[in-house]
Amino acid sequence: MRVFILNNTPVQYNKKHINFQKNTRIKSLTPLLNPNVGLNQFISRTIDISRLRVQKLAPNLKNITKEITFNFKKSNTYALDINPNNRKKYAIVLHGLGQNVTNLQPLYQSIINKTDYAIIAPEYRGFGKNKPQKISQKSLSEDTQTAIKYLKDKGIKPSDICIIGHSLGGYLASNLALVNSQVSKLILVSSAESISNKSMDDVNISLPKFTKFLIKNFPILQGAKYKKINTAKNLEKINMPVYIIHSQNDKIVKSDVAKHLASSCKNLQSIEILKEGGHVLDPTKINKIIDSLTITN
Repeated sequence: MRVFILNNTPVQYNKKHINFQKNTRIKSLTPLLNPNVGLNQFISRTIDISRLRVQKLAPNLKNITKEITFNFKKSNTYALDINPNNRKKYAIVLHGLGQNVTNLQPLYQSIINKTDYAIIAPEYRGFGKNKPQKISQKSLSEDTQTAIKYLKDKGIKPSDICIIGHSLGGYLASNLALVNSQVSKLILVSSAESISNKSMDDVNISLPKFTKFLIKNFPILQGAKYKKINTAKNLEKINMPVYIIHSQNDKIVKSDVAKHLASSCKNLQSIEILKEGGHVLDPTKINKIIDSLTITN
């Protein structure tokens, strides 16, 4: 999904200002006619933002966290393994665009303090502390799958693993759950859906009317590569329990997206549309995540 609203504040990076203005417009049909161009340009911007947002680990987390490296083919990616007292259950936490694994520390702290889960948080290549690398749909999926392999190598049973995804991480979480059917549960928070015709209206993106007309009437312009990104299609095939958490006032991914995802689930356990909050992982959303983790299916 292509979301162009990340931050209204200019940030300094390599002596250039990167400003994600609200309702950024696509000024050319080039990204639509050549999906690789638009995707690569957008991802490169979000990588810049994620690098600037790297934070130090809070002392209480640092003492129980291993900073590890996943090796896949020629790629090395950073990850956090947060596990006090050698816990045998893990939550895989997948962040959104413009973020990195250090930005979700309030969630990590709540999971550690209020559940019996440990946490593995994989960083996508090129994001955060990782070296600059080319990003693709395939690479993002590979980077999340390495977390499953890591846990299996540690002797963690799939039934003791759950997956949590926020924003773009929601799509990645659904994709990971689709190919790891024995995982215990899937939790989607402010989750992205797709870049289908419908999502062009559901996501807060401002496109020229003529461009929207072309997309609606000539969907081939979206490109085959983009059509693979579809959380709803994944949910239609997933049998594990699914929990959906969203905010009514989310300005980046509209709440109607959550309702559509819920209608696509084979095994929906709950959908929470919160009156407060927006797109970010605020305390209310974190509490709902904890509730979903502690429910016994």
